[in-house]
Amino acid sequence: MIKILIVLLLLIYFYSILHGFFSVLKITSCIEKLEIFLQSTSPSYGGTLVGDTYREPLNNVLAKYPDICEFTSYNSQTLGYEKSDYENYRSAVAIYHELFMERNFLRKYFVKSLNPFSALKKLISFPSSLIYHMGFRMKPSFSKIFNVLAWIVAYLLTMYEEEIKACINSLLKLL
Repeated sequence: MIKILIVLLLLIYFYSILHGFFSVLKITSCIEKLEIFLQSTSPSYGGTLVGDTYREPLNNVLAKYPDICEFTSYNSQTLGYEKSDYENYRSAVAIYHELFMERNFLRKYFVKSLNPFSALKKLISFPSSLIYHMGFRMKPSFSKIFNVLAWIVAYLLTMYEEEIKACINSLLKLL
């Protein structure tokens, strides 16, 4: 069981690092697309945009919009083909600033994932996170107790594996 836990710990550790790294790369790509669009034009006082070179960068931003939505909140400004170019520009400015802040958090999480103790914490809290993903919400104090009890049960099941098999076989023979 110790070998399995060590392998699982290493998998969690490397997955966290890779996930954090690729999240930072993905959000940086979104920011670059927005930056190219925002630098290609500027708003005028009549509610339009100056120049004609902004159409292709705007289309690139709109094509990248599903990726952008992964990093923005539900209440964020939206972009769309149905909106005017000026509305898209104003929304892009707000989203640009929001993505910069989100990238700061993603960088922090990436640096945090380099610490092996964060992987150990994820491994220890695995039973309660599994229950959480099933849709059950637990208080933090109960979650900690549940994690300890789940790992004790897992240890006891592996420790008495042969006896449990013999007991089940004898019960099945009686039926």
